[in-house]
Amino acid sequence: MGIQGGLTGLRAACALAVGVVVAGVVGLPAVAGPLTYSVTPLGTLGGNFSYGSGINASGWVSGTSEVSPNVTRAVLFNGNGMMNLGTLGGSFSNGAAVNASGWVTGTSEKADGSRRPFLYDGSGMTDLGTLAGQDSSGEAINAAGWVAGTSPAPSPHAFLHNGSGMIDLGTLGGPTSEARGINDNGWVTGNSSLADYSVRAFLYNGTTMINLGSLGGRWSWGYGINANGWVTGDSFLAGNAERHAFLYDGTTMNDLGTLGGWYSSGLSINASGWVTGYSAMADGSQRAFLYAGGAMYDLNTLVAQTDPLYGAVTFSDATGINDSGQIVANGGGRAYLLSPMVATPEPGSLAVVGAGLLGLMVARRRGGGAAR
Repeated sequence: MGIQGGLTGLRAACALAVGVVVAGVVGLPAVAGPLTYSVTPLGTLGGNFSYGSGINASGWVSGTSEVSPNVTRAVLFNGNGMMNLGTLGGSFSNGAAVNASGWVTGTSEKADGSRRPFLYDGSGMTDLGTLAGQDSSGEAINAAGWVAGTSPAPSPHAFLHNGSGMIDLGTLGGPTSEARGINDNGWVTGNSSLADYSVRAFLYNGTTMINLGSLGGRWSWGYGINANGWVTGDSFLAGNAERHAFLYDGTTMNDLGTLGGWYSSGLSINASGWVTGYSAMADGSQRAFLYAGGAMYDLNTLVAQTDPLYGAVTFSDATGINDSGQIVANGGGRAYLLSPMVATPEPGSLAVVGAGLLGLMVARRRGGGAAR
């Protein structure tokens, strides 16, 4: 092998050993069971409540906050504080979603009392207009700043605003449709009525609105879509007595179950297929959930017991999740950011690794001396 070969092998062995340790330290678990979260309260703009509705890759959160009694504003929490995004001239606005650049969409009242979808691009709020009529809403935004929402045409229709104008996405045969989520490919999810006035979740793939079916009932709704085109939402089961969150994986609508009650809903999905939303409990109360690794977890049980807010707030819904596993959740009339906690290795584990590396060095030195 030679001395140089021995050193190369030693470096590889050391790198492998260190890599195992680093992966154990910084890697997130493949399933949510062992995962714990820290909690950051996002506060308000001075009023009594706030609500978080979207999150981007940087952990910035969009939402709504009360400024004073009965006065609300769209907000952006950018890690340094909560920003008031203003209005289009009316008395209220709400923030629905935020993209990677920190651009926000939502809905604002205008001075004439009508409601319009807006795009906030970091410097100001722009009215995106309507397909027809007075009132429209912005619900989702992608990295390019394209916005999906709902506008009268004259009955409510899902739209896609691609930066140049508002495109009517049509329906699945009935009179109405709504858009609720968009990915960076410009694919949209939402719901549409059929000719028989039942409702189905849809996936718009850039050219066609696809009926995603249901879990057996007459109604289903799509709310979130990831980079792969997977969709989450909820659907009634056969008999239309129970409504469950679903995950559509490109071919099949999968029932995610509940936390023990009769309903649940999936609101957001990340690139790994992790879903957040809300579910009824067996006692009738509602809890936020995280679905990962084939199981649904009460998000409240994943808060680290060492966190100051452990047990102090009950999260009733979780409206967004990013690819790092950060979650925006709401409880007690306030918005919160939950961030995965990274476990640190015990001192003993580092000592074991150090001893292992020393053993590798000794073995390699002996092996290098015998080989020519």
